[in-house]
Amino acid sequence: MTAQDYDSHRPHPEDAGHLGAAGRPVRGRPEAAVTAEARGAVLRLCAPDGRPLVSVEAPLLVQIPGEAERLLGRDLPVPFWWTEA
Repeated sequence: MTAQDYDSHRPHPEDAGHLGAAGRPVRGRPEAAVTAEARGAVLRLCAPDGRPLVSVEAPLLVQIPGEAERLLGRDLPVPFWWTEA
């Protein structure tokens, strides 16, 4: 299995309810557990053996014009919230 990065660009940050939904049982993996890393800045959904399945980083506010172009190769209006999984 290979790792993949996903990111979200939103005008508002993800709320705790959206991020906390990662703690709900995953179809086919009801025994999965959620842990917090980096002083709570990363939520990690783990398999019962402790193997990470997905990590969701805390949202970051991007306010610098041109930063989306530098990171993504396309421009976005600022400010926007960047969430990475």
